[in-house]
Amino acid sequence: MKFRDELISMDACDDAVTWVGNKSRKRAWEKCNNSQWMLWLINKERLLDDSALRLLACDFAEDVLPIFEKKYPNDDRPRKTIALARRFAVGKATREELAAAWAAARDAAGAAARDAMMEKIIIHGLSLLEKK
Repeated sequence: MKFRDELISMDACDDAVTWVGNKSRKRAWEKCNNSQWMLWLINKERLLDDSALRLLACDFAEDVLPIFEKKYPNDDRPRKTIALARRFAVGKATREELAAAWAAARDAAGAAARDAMMEKIIIHGLSLLEKK
């Protein structure tokens, strides 16, 4: 069975099926730059166990952590949450510890999102005022 047909049978999105075309599974994996499609396939085919998926998510989070830390250098909640998630993935932290850490990280993300929204509102407001 062609990879494209496998994707169709797994209910992959139309964009992914179209992009794959006649590519082999190996060629598609090597050329794909859409991480969402790749993660979907990993999950759909259970290519990684839960622990490996958690560690992969930690890797992704660490990749963008410098963006957050540049803007909020004194807020270590996301870094601590990632470290705890790594410990949980290998059985060295409890679900309760993980839940508390995620709550702290959500609070940090929410604060950052509110700051970003206010920044956009201020910039947009200033541009409207300049037009008057």
